[in-house]
Amino acid sequence: MGGNYSYNKALDRVRGKSRTHQEFHHRIDGHKILLQNKNKKQVKLPVNSNSESPTYLLGRVNKKGEVEVVSIGIYEKHKCIGQIDLKFDKSGNVIPYSKVDKNSSHFHTFPGGMSSGDVGRKSHDKSNIHPIDRKYDSLIQKIVEFNKKGYK
Repeated sequence: MGGNYSYNKALDRVRGKSRTHQEFHHRIDGHKILLQNKNKKQVKLPVNSNSESPTYLLGRVNKKGEVEVVSIGIYEKHKCIGQIDLKFDKSGNVIPYSKVDKNSSHFHTFPGGMSSGDVGRKSHDKSNIHPIDRKYDSLIQKIVEFNKKGYK
């Protein structure tokens, strides 16, 4: 898991020193939970993955010191192609997507074929906020249950 150009085709992985994230010791539905190396309170998606087409769950450490999953990264051919940002109400339940509510859960695409070869997306791009595919409903419910348990 690393930044742009960190996946090494010859090694078929991201070198250890280039990794931006580390795994948390739990998984949800078989998916890895990642925390940023430098700032565990922030969530920034790695743009490259060791695995060819994984789905990573991105967590941060809250004020209680508990890990909460707040984003889902979707990858193809070692590159990020999409991100689901989850928003929660005061009870810890997901706020469903709404066109009119900027604080609702949503999906972003990551453009491919950028001239520089970088993978990424423009922050706060209102044209890149989409509904979440229903195929993620079961995973999202498992994330809600995980977050409510308060793992450290």
